[in-house]
Amino acid sequence: MGKKRNNENIFLFIIGVGNKKVLESLIVAGAFDSIHTNRAQLFEVVDDAIKYGQQINKNTSKDQINLFGDEEKLIKEPELPNIEEWDNQDKLSKEKEVLGLYISGNPLLKYADTLEEISNYDFTDKTHLKEDTLIKIGGAISSFKLHYDKKNRPMAFFNLDCLGGQVEAIIFHESFDKYKEIINDGNIVFLVGSSSVQNQFADLKIKVDEVVPINHAKEVLKIQEMNIKIASNISKDKLNEIHALATKNSGESPFIVHLMNEDGSMRRIVSKKVRVSINNHFITMLKDLIGESNVWVS
Repeated sequence: MGKKRNNENIFLFIIGVGNKKVLESLIVAGAFDSIHTNRAQLFEVVDDAIKYGQQINKNTSKDQINLFGDEEKLIKEPELPNIEEWDNQDKLSKEKEVLGLYISGNPLLKYADTLEEISNYDFTDKTHLKEDTLIKIGGAISSFKLHYDKKNRPMAFFNLDCLGGQVEAIIFHESFDKYKEIINDGNIVFLVGSSSVQNQFADLKIKVDEVVPINHAKEVLKIQEMNIKIASNISKDKLNEIHALATKNSGESPFIVHLMNEDGSMRRIVSKKVRVSINNHFITMLKDLIGESNVWVS
């Protein structure tokens, strides 16, 4: 009886809305999740439910049926199709397509560690970015638009939605021809390119040279990491010395601090502000400062 009553609630909602496009958008956006969590089933039954609602309305106007009453129905209530729910990625992609934003989650969170380790741009850093600065940044492609250059060759404009902001990207024919198969809305990728003239309409604007799927980013783009291990009770003076050394040796490599707590547990911290150039002099200076066993490259 519970399942039967639940279906009645679903069809009452659907009948109340009526418009197919509006219904599909509401389902995709999760508006019916409180009464039925399988969006795929609801999406597939929309046409049958609307027809059912039209028949119900027609007959009730003639007093031929008691809507959802105990009397025998003259019109058969449609069955929800026996299909699996959309996977989380599909669900989120459909939300973004309909609403322009994610409601039930963000697909990028699954890759947060990789995005943080490999990206060399921080949206919270408000310093002026020079033109033609090398940029490596990951996110989800959106707002793809195909264009043609003066020689009638395909190129493209698109956005990259990142955890901290949005990138406005342009990719010219030579690079587009290499990566066109993976430049699709919703795909999570890393872009490698150079910064172009910035404007107030985008957090970051770049010319794209390379596009790497997120699952291959570590293999293709991963660079060496500088690691140090320090105790949580390290002196402020020594911390300042470490910071000064790292700042003097700025570069492209992530600077990772392994912080040992008093209970012996370890916390891994990837510096968002400091990236370093790994060289023998820098490594030697760090080892002299905090001990040889507390410094390594991975």
